[in-house]
Amino acid sequence: MVELAHQAEADTIATEGDIARLRHDHAEELYAEIARLCGRDDTGAVPPSCEVEHGAGETQPSPASLQRYYDLLSAVPDESHDLVVDQAIDLAALDTTPLEDTSLGEGDHEIVAGMIEREHAAVHGLKAARAFASRPEAVDDLVDKHQRRLHVLNTALPDAPPAAAGYAFEEAEPGDDYITAQEENLLAAWRAAAADAKDPDTRAFLVAAAADAITAYQEY
Repeated sequence: MVELAHQAEADTIATEGDIARLRHDHAEELYAEIARLCGRDDTGAVPPSCEVEHGAGETQPSPASLQRYYDLLSAVPDESHDLVVDQAIDLAALDTTPLEDTSLGEGDHEIVAGMIEREHAAVHGLKAARAFASRPEAVDDLVDKHQRRLHVLNTALPDAPPAAAGYAFEEAEPGDDYITAQEENLLAAWRAAAADAKDPDTRAFLVAAAADAITAYQEY
C-alpha cells in the first residue's frame, strides 16, 4: 500500500481541481490504513519499523495509476481490500467513456448475475418513479444508461437471469427521494460486488461497471 500511497501523492501533484483533491484523499486514507495495520504503542505513536516516508512516487497519469491498483491488489491485506478496491473504482470513474463489451474471468459469475438482477430492478423502479419525478426526462436518460449497462452485462454473461415479471414497491408514489435512495443503494452494491470478486478479470470488469454506474448517477 505504500507504493499506492506514493502514487496517489504523485497524482495529487500532477493534477488539479477535483482530481487532485480525490488523490490527496486517497493518499491520506492509505497512510492512515498503513498506520492502523501497524498499530500504535503506549504513547500513541506508530512503531519505528512501521514509519512510512511520505512522498510522491513515479508520476504516471491515470489509467496507469488504476493498473497499479490491479497489479498490487493481491499483495494488500484482506482487511484493507475493500478500501483499495473502492479507490480503484474512484479512479476508473474519472474515465467517462461508456462501459464497453468485455470478457469475464473464469470465476465470480454469480456476483455478476446478482448485479444484473439488481440492474433490472433499478430500471423497473425508475420507470415506475418517472410519473412522480420532478425531472422525467432526466429519469429517461438514466434508464437509457442502465439499459446500456445491462446490455454489456448480458453480453458478458449470456446465461444471466432475465428480468423478473414484476417488482413490489413500498412507496405508493415513488418520486425523487425514491430515485435517489435506489441509485445510491445500487452504487453501494456495485462497490461491494467489486470488492467481493476474487477473479482478477471479473473484478476489473466489476470495477469498470461500478465506475460506469457512478458516472451515470453523477450526470443525473
